[in-house]
Amino acid sequence: MNINTHKISTNEFVLLMALITSLIALSIDAIMPAFPMMAKDLHVIRNNSIQSVIVYIFLGLAIGQLLFGPLSDIVGRKIPVITGLIIYITGTLLALFSHHLDVMIVARIMEGIGLSGPRTASIALVRDLYKGDNMARIMSFIMMIFIMVPIIAPTIGQFILFFAGWRAIFCLLIVVACIDLVWFAVRQPETLPPDKRFSFSLNKLWFSMKEVLKNRQALGYTVAGGVINGAFIGYLSLSQPIFQGAYHLGSTFPIFFALLAIAIGSASFFNGKLVVRFGAQKMTHYAAIMFTVCSAIFFLVVQMANGKPQLWLLVVFMLIILFSVGIMFGNQMALAMGSIGHVAGMGAAIVGASSTFIGAGIGMVIVHSFHQAVTPLAIAFALCGILTIIAQYVARTTLNSSN
Repeated sequence: MNINTHKISTNEFVLLMALITSLIALSIDAIMPAFPMMAKDLHVIRNNSIQSVIVYIFLGLAIGQLLFGPLSDIVGRKIPVITGLIIYITGTLLALFSHHLDVMIVARIMEGIGLSGPRTASIALVRDLYKGDNMARIMSFIMMIFIMVPIIAPTIGQFILFFAGWRAIFCLLIVVACIDLVWFAVRQPETLPPDKRFSFSLNKLWFSMKEVLKNRQALGYTVAGGVINGAFIGYLSLSQPIFQGAYHLGSTFPIFFALLAIAIGSASFFNGKLVVRFGAQKMTHYAAIMFTVCSAIFFLVVQMANGKPQLWLLVVFMLIILFSVGIMFGNQMALAMGSIGHVAGMGAAIVGASSTFIGAGIGMVIVHSFHQAVTPLAIAFALCGILTIIAQYVARTTLNSSN
């Protein structure tokens, strides 16, 4: 793989990285309006089983991070991205032609594993090419485009369903992935020279795992991130049955989903403005409190409404809760990595994979607790908030005592 045989412009680089990373959100959100059709065609019998296809893609992401994280430091950045996209396309083809839920689950896990290659290596690519404020500037541009995808993805899926079946959505995903693959392979040069690559050994992996597990700051924020991720996965998985099933919103579901997606996007924007002033630790602490208090009040409101509060109340509470999630997401990862910089590469893979594994497990429990009422989601949010506060307290007291 040639190193820096050419250089693409900053604008092209930002668009390319944004399109690659956006494939994750598109793969998750675009199929939501198709759940009822998919459940019928895949002969789904058990309630809520079709929603698990959201959870399984996160499980694949967790598995893949342990593979592609170290690989991007060993063989360079291009091979993991290209390999990951090929695995993703293969998994999406399997999903396209699947006729049973078990096959779809395998396909979604493959998609998740494949997506972890571009997800991991693209961040490393930005880090290779840009430093300090320039890196933050490039990442903010990428995130601005990335945030738009969850807002419009369900609408794209709903639009396709007006003219074709749910399988056409997977055709779109294959087309986008192929564009990513060709564009990246042809235009993006390798950014990690051979003399800066690392050799891999099981001893290094085991050492990195021990460093994370014995470091209370890293472990605490990893667990906190996993718990919040679980609450978010639960919301993603149940948003369609709640809005289209319990509230009968039909084809207007994407509008409400887009509105709530804006809450996370705006939180990322405000966090970028305020984190330098107040610090990631304080921002994450108060966001966790806001999340927990709002979730507890939300639970009481849901109980008084027999599991189905008025739609406007649900939207207001979810806006506040998801805004809190948006504040916590990036900060928790940054704080987890703060004390394990000496094992940054593998440490990031372990922290990312561990938090995603925790999130997938919690998300699966939330999905299978749903019964046409908002109560399970409200309970899950409140419990996840309490666990997050405890985990962050353990991590924060360790961090403060070491300063």
